[in-house]
Amino acid sequence: MPNTSHPLTRNAQNALNNARRIAEQNGQSSVDSLALLLALLQFPKSQVSAVLKFLKVRVENLVARVSATIKLEAGQAVTGSEEKRGGLDLSAENESVLSESLAEMQDQALNAIDVPILLLGMLRSPESKAGQILAQYGVTAEQVRESMKSIKEMPSDKAPTSELFKTLGRAMHNGISPIFISLVLFTITMAVFLWFGIGNNPQLFMFAFIISGWLVSLCLHEFGHAITAFWGGDESVEHKGYLTLNPLKYTHPIISVVIPLVMLLMGGIAFPGGAVYINVHALRKPIYRSLVSAAGPLANLICLLLLALPFGNFPFYFILLAVPEEFLSALGLLALLQMVALFINLLPIPGLDGFGILEPFLPHELLGFASFLRPFGFLIVFLLLSTDSPISNFFWDNVWSAMQLVNLNLTYFANEGVKTFFP
Repeated sequence: MPNTSHPLTRNAQNALNNARRIAEQNGQSSVDSLALLLALLQFPKSQVSAVLKFLKVRVENLVARVSATIKLEAGQAVTGSEEKRGGLDLSAENESVLSESLAEMQDQALNAIDVPILLLGMLRSPESKAGQILAQYGVTAEQVRESMKSIKEMPSDKAPTSELFKTLGRAMHNGISPIFISLVLFTITMAVFLWFGIGNNPQLFMFAFIISGWLVSLCLHEFGHAITAFWGGDESVEHKGYLTLNPLKYTHPIISVVIPLVMLLMGGIAFPGGAVYINVHALRKPIYRSLVSAAGPLANLICLLLLALPFGNFPFYFILLAVPEEFLSALGLLALLQMVALFINLLPIPGLDGFGILEPFLPHELLGFASFLRPFGFLIVFLLLSTDSPISNFFWDNVWSAMQLVNLNLTYFANEGVKTFFP
């Protein structure tokens, strides 16, 4: 890709790569704005073409003219020049386009330069080759901004849910990690041992069930972040292995697994792992950053509701009347841990998902201070909740109240599980 330090979305990065290919094919010494404009127009399902067609521009004619101009300039270039190795750099006028694109991104409060923003960067650089040719077609920056708003307001041909399922299918083509499958099977095995009362030490099986079940929920929590990021435009999560549910693929297993387990054993504080690293610049809109942060707690909520299902819902309730209390206590405690993780995650403290949900909409001054606090977020929460204080009492009172809202039977067995697991 041509060298640039500007934050670009995946589509914008691909457009620059295609512009470099066009420049190389035509023997250019650098990537100028005409090559970039042609790359934008040739982009699959091009947003730039859609905007220009909305403005009644004959896109086919524009493509032919830009292509002819590039070939004409290539024919006038000095022959025999040595081809630059390692990829072409951006021309000076194209650097100006990128700088104006960055300014447009900032004006629109976006977190990365997308394809339509590159078009606006050309229009904001009237001296650039692309800016001059677009001006001849009567295209202005204000018209493009207004057409972008109008296109966004038009009804979509595809339902978001169908797109989400297609994304999930593409994301899971590498399959589920055998390590995660083994972890799930081990958890089920421990549940079976507790159900049928196998062995003389049910507390040991209960301990193993809680730990392995919590690790499963950690993987699902991280997967929730990753699959939402993939849906939002960050395909790097696939290459990092986050979509396989393999806990060993997470960047920092210590942070994501070991520390939460230690805190769990020390005081029942169900900390999530913060091991999925997202390329926020690849996300299409700032709102996707909030959705990525919210997806982890959503995974905990789904786990909680599934674990609560047997406690008072026909026909599960009658089946569980004959089940050993150790099994019900284990289910209840695991559900309680999901509730605690949900509450902690939604706290608006830097480093936690609750703050991540709000972060795209906060002022820059506050974000600077938040960056300073971020490394200490987990420590602050642990100290506040593990000590006897009004804040800790308020937190735990609300956790138990929320458990009662879910199901009273679940709350009872969760309390029994706490007595057994944390004597």
